[in-house]
Amino acid sequence: MADEQPTSDELLAMFDTDEGRAQMETLTEAYNSFASSQGMSPVSVEEIWDMLHSDQGRSMLSHFIPVWGKTFQLPDERSQVEGRAPADLADRELHQAAFGLVSNFSQNVAQRRIQAVFQEGVTGDPAFPFPIPTKADQQVLTLLTVAAEAAGAATALLGAWASTSAFAQLRCLYETQALVAWLVNGTEGTLEARALALTLDTIDLFGRGEDHWYKAAKTSGNPELRKHAVRWRKLKSTLQKSLDTLWTQRGYPQVEKPNRQLLFDKHLTDAGGYPAFAMFSNAGGHPSLMQPILLYTHWETGQIGYDFANLHMQRAYWITQVGTAFLGLMDLAAPALAWDDWAEESTALRAEFEPVAAEASKRYSSCFDAAMAKRSGGGA
Repeated sequence: MADEQPTSDELLAMFDTDEGRAQMETLTEAYNSFASSQGMSPVSVEEIWDMLHSDQGRSMLSHFIPVWGKTFQLPDERSQVEGRAPADLADRELHQAAFGLVSNFSQNVAQRRIQAVFQEGVTGDPAFPFPIPTKADQQVLTLLTVAAEAAGAATALLGAWASTSAFAQLRCLYETQALVAWLVNGTEGTLEARALALTLDTIDLFGRGEDHWYKAAKTSGNPELRKHAVRWRKLKSTLQKSLDTLWTQRGYPQVEKPNRQLLFDKHLTDAGGYPAFAMFSNAGGHPSLMQPILLYTHWETGQIGYDFANLHMQRAYWITQVGTAFLGLMDLAAPALAWDDWAEESTALRAEFEPVAAEASKRYSSCFDAAMAKRSGGGA
């Protein structure tokens, strides 16, 4: 029974539950993240729900059941994983366990805590009336919200198929973790000064936009493009003057956000530093040959495999990497957001998650090491 695929009606019935709707929200976030990067319009959960119940939607479900059926497991399949030691799980079951755990704390736990902070009342800085946070706690909350979306998207992608697009979200998670680590634990100036440096870094992007449009107008010979440069210059000038005034009034020391290499090498050493960022950037956001190395090469034979609906061991491993990064970020965010009870909840989450993550890492590393040993030893 474990390999039977659900019917269209069974999938719709699973979606029409609290858990199913939560999974649908996760997939919708993943789609909208991709749509945004492609300049496409986002969709709502309600729009997807209506579409799935149409004749076209049911037809689509029949085609995607081999993929979705492996992500949204039937209740009796999920129960077969609960309470069993990770070492006793088949690769597909380990993948399923990792997906359930990381989906829970990257979405349910994170959203509950983020919403609680919002409900307590989040106020901007009256001295800087623009939609860019200037205070450290607001910045941590904003970055954590973005990271929760990235973790949810990566988990949904790797839950459904062997998607290297998830590496772009993992890269975002790692960079967010390094940035928050610098913000709350850095040694440059004061915490308040580092927060303003992060605001300044955002404002500088508008200056780069201005430079781009001036150069584009010059190289293309189209003076109309200069109006875009003027718009970006006015925006940057307005924001810059307001921030400079605020910085002077409060007497904070002048500091700068470190560049990415310094940021990663100092604050993300355990994850591989800047080389890890570059690797995931290549695998998730650029055309490269890194994808098969990380995800869908059959190491035993050295052949690239495109069986994206399987590869459960590899997908379990990368989902747990997403989970590890996100839990680390939650640890950093907790003091800044006054989560006094986080240590207790974190301990409970890790008690379930870490054995699954350790088993996934063991299988992934063992498979890779055995293949490399065979190759270096001259084996066939």
